[in-house]
Amino acid sequence: MPRKSKKSTEEVDVNLAEITELTAKLEERDRECGQFREMAQRAQADLENYRKKIADEMQSVSQSITSRILSKILPILDDLQRAFEQDHKDKATKEWVNGIQLIERNIFGLLESEGVTLIDPKGESFDPSQHEGLISLENDEFEPGTVVEVIRKGYKLHNKVLRAAQVGIAKNPVSEEG
Repeated sequence: MPRKSKKSTEEVDVNLAEITELTAKLEERDRECGQFREMAQRAQADLENYRKKIADEMQSVSQSITSRILSKILPILDDLQRAFEQDHKDKATKEWVNGIQLIERNIFGLLESEGVTLIDPKGESFDPSQHEGLISLENDEFEPGTVVEVIRKGYKLHNKVLRAAQVGIAKNPVSEEG
């Protein structure tokens, strides 16, 4: 059997040492690669969460601005409605009122297209989240706690109360027994 030379044993030892060193470096690079991959995945998740947060904030700001603008339009509608309730006997005034009513319908159309709905609760039970009770009225036609008069209509924007309806609420009539 041939004997291995000392030189070939040294070469094997050197090659084995190089292989061990290269294997260790490769394993280290694999660990680093895994760490970088995890960091990239976390960064991507953070970016996606940030995008969602910004989108939510933008929607919130948009709704807030819309709500503020629409709240400023509502008193104008109240004034228009009060003007229509006045007695308009002459023909010129009636024509003017008809024109203004057209404008009012257009404003209501705009409000509806933005998601505004009317709160007109006459005959409904009083709901403090949607109604502002201003007066109690003796009434034997309605149950106590029922809205019997709408003093000022209320409005909602996408199921959120923009302005509560101001109402009169039924109470039991006072009996005159004596």
